[in-house]
Amino acid sequence: VAPGADADAAVVALVGIIREGLGETVAAPTVTRAAPPAVISARVASGDVSELHGVAASPGLAVGRVFQVRQSGPTIVEHASDPRAERRALDDALETALAQLDALERRLAAESDPGKAAIFAAHREMLDDPELLAEASELIETGKSAAFAIDHAVSVRADRLAALKNELLAARANDLRDAGLRVVRVLTGDAGQSIDAPENAILIAEDLSPSDTAGLDRTRVLGFCTT
Repeated sequence: VAPGADADAAVVALVGIIREGLGETVAAPTVTRAAPPAVISARVASGDVSELHGVAASPGLAVGRVFQVRQSGPTIVEHASDPRAERRALDDALETALAQLDALERRLAAESDPGKAAIFAAHREMLDDPELLAEASELIETGKSAAFAIDHAVSVRADRLAALKNELLAARANDLRDAGLRVVRVLTGDAGQSIDAPENAILIAEDLSPSDTAGLDRTRVLGFCTT
């Protein structure tokens, strides 16, 4: 992708250079059929009920004290009587959520964590999606509350993403759900539960969203395991 007046010509030129190997001698790629991935399930191993096998998401070993995290979602009222008021409420909640994401991005960037900062920049882009907001607005016009409308619109789009064969795009479904939940929490006044982990904790949870992990105290949390 290139911006500017000569963007099209620049892209064509760069594609040509890349295809020629960038000045290097490049062997033709060999096509191989990948072996089916090994299936690793959580199961009791060797009759030892204290040992479970799972799938490692990152290298290393952490030994600590189990701390179980139970997150509950906000209560959402489906119907509303004033579509105009609900649309204004949605606009205000989006503005608040975008400000929160901007603050998170700046804090993580200041902490020299550009990877996580980029996640919340992406969340802002997701909440700025005109099609998503149009779907939520249509639901509001049919008598749905702002919280129900944005939650439903996000859920439908996230389910579509999760069903894609492209793993990179499918993985964005959880980011979209997390961004949508932030707006719903603003609308319902439910700030959610902060994870107040003890020292030397290993978090055990159904799932942890990017917002959850960004707020963890790294001096206390040694590792985490999700189902």
